[in-house]
Amino acid sequence: MRPSFLHLILAIGLGLSACSRLFADPITTTRPSDLALEIEALRAIDDLQATSSQVDQLRDAAADLTPKTQPADIQAIDDAVAGDRADYVALLRLREALLKADPAKIQSSEKELADLEEQLKVNLSPRVIPAPPALRSAVKLVPQFSGPQIAAYLGQHSEEVSDPTEVLLAALAQCRGMSIRDFRQFNQDVTQQVSELVAGVDPKDGRALSTRISNLLKKTHQLSDDDFDAQRPDLEDQARDIATADSAAVLHHWMAREIAQLLSNPQLNAALDDRLSWAGDAPSVSEGEK
Repeated sequence: MRPSFLHLILAIGLGLSACSRLFADPITTTRPSDLALEIEALRAIDDLQATSSQVDQLRDAAADLTPKTQPADIQAIDDAVAGDRADYVALLRLREALLKADPAKIQSSEKELADLEEQLKVNLSPRVIPAPPALRSAVKLVPQFSGPQIAAYLGQHSEEVSDPTEVLLAALAQCRGMSIRDFRQFNQDVTQQVSELVAGVDPKDGRALSTRISNLLKKTHQLSDDDFDAQRPDLEDQARDIATADSAAVLHHWMAREIAQLLSNPQLNAALDDRLSWAGDAPSVSEGEK
């Protein structure tokens, strides 16, 4: 009887050890915002259907990008979630589902997280702003993913892909009446978005185009209402000339930015480590913490 009992104790110990990083007193070991960032990385890896070789390439590319900056909205996540264990465990359940690649659990956990966001009035999916080195690395990484992989990823994110011409045409009207301060940020954001979609995410490739976009918006912002109405057809023609691009190129450039965001995620290495070490049959501690 004694050997069987010892074997049982060893089995339990090994099982708990396998998930200790994920579920051992998680409130004190991982900040909610770090957990949310890791979930973002795991989502992207899952949507990319990344192979082991591609995961290694992501790890190597990310290793050259440290230190990474944290998104601006992480403090709101920590403030909203840190005090409630049940909310924290909802994040844990989604991370576990992603690590196990369990579609049913991913779907139910995503729904739970969406409900939690509505309840807490906070975005639990922080978006990382990629640094220029990550953008340059991403350009080299996109060709490493197959057509079916990119198509599958785009299928998951089709509503997020913007048409640069539509973005710039809408911006002409949106910038009207803005304060100088608000317009300065608006101009910067629109210029970067349109330039990246048309010319690519490497900043040096879009410098000339960025200047044209910014100048067009500045000119439009400064016009009186009467002058804007009179010149609007010509302004819109200029916008179309600037922002019209091959749709395949636009998708390629958009994909590069997505990979750059993944490379810039401060928790990418944690996500890759957990994905590598996670055993699909490891016991689930989070299931008991409803």
